[in-house]
Amino acid sequence: MKEVHETLYHFNKPQNVEEANQWLLNFILRYNERGHRSEAHSRIDDWIKNIHSSGIKKMCSWDRFCTFTREPEKRKINPDSTITVNSIKYEVSHELAGNKVIIWWGLFDSELYVEFGEKKFGPYKPVEGVIPFNKYYSRKKTTMEKQADKIEALAKKIIIPINVMTDDPRVPESLLKKLPTETVINEFEDPDPFQEFAFPNIIEAKKAISDYLGFPLAKLTPEQLLYIDELLTETLKKQDIISKVRDHFKLPPQRRQDAKRRDETL
Repeated sequence: MKEVHETLYHFNKPQNVEEANQWLLNFILRYNERGHRSEAHSRIDDWIKNIHSSGIKKMCSWDRFCTFTREPEKRKINPDSTITVNSIKYEVSHELAGNKVIIWWGLFDSELYVEFGEKKFGPYKPVEGVIPFNKYYSRKKTTMEKQADKIEALAKKIIIPINVMTDDPRVPESLLKKLPTETVINEFEDPDPFQEFAFPNIIEAKKAISDYLGFPLAKLTPEQLLYIDELLTETLKKQDIISKVRDHFKLPPQRRQDAKRRDETL
């Protein structure tokens, strides 16, 4: 997609998102029309022929896609618990200072996750201050960046007709095929790789409840401990647990405000 189609946007810029999507649809139809690499039919025919009996799954939203589409990279945390990724500075947990970790940085957002041993930490947001007015930072371009500049300058001189993006008589109406009527459409199941919505286990959930309440769970009555144990056997979803704990313990006004701030942090 990036090599064959996206580069054409540099030669003919779409006027809006709708036009860009229309050009993308034309490309997808042409791509699916091509012959399968090992079968005697097209790619779209092969896909429809081999739809699993359980059906197909819906895609997630773009916002959710951005939160868990991340690249891993082995790095070492600075002694002051900071790390710089793509010229962006982050401050992580102090227990990670000086350790070699795996960082997961977002391709479409600026949040950072850190994996150390069996635990994942984050998300961490950038902490670098704003560059003062009339002060600029520059760095020497690498050889690859210089080559990219040359390619960009060359691309501005190359002209490709816009009908390459829009007109394609090779695309027959038969490509606009519908799925078989018996095909099952399943809802998207969130993998939640960074435990943003659910705790990884009961122990981590109890730690979060203790932080939320502001005191160790050992101070709770046997009845309260039994309630928490039963709750955690039912679900490990963060929002469900915090909501039920909040309603069950009925914190005083001041304690409720403190818990609310911890809830927002969680």
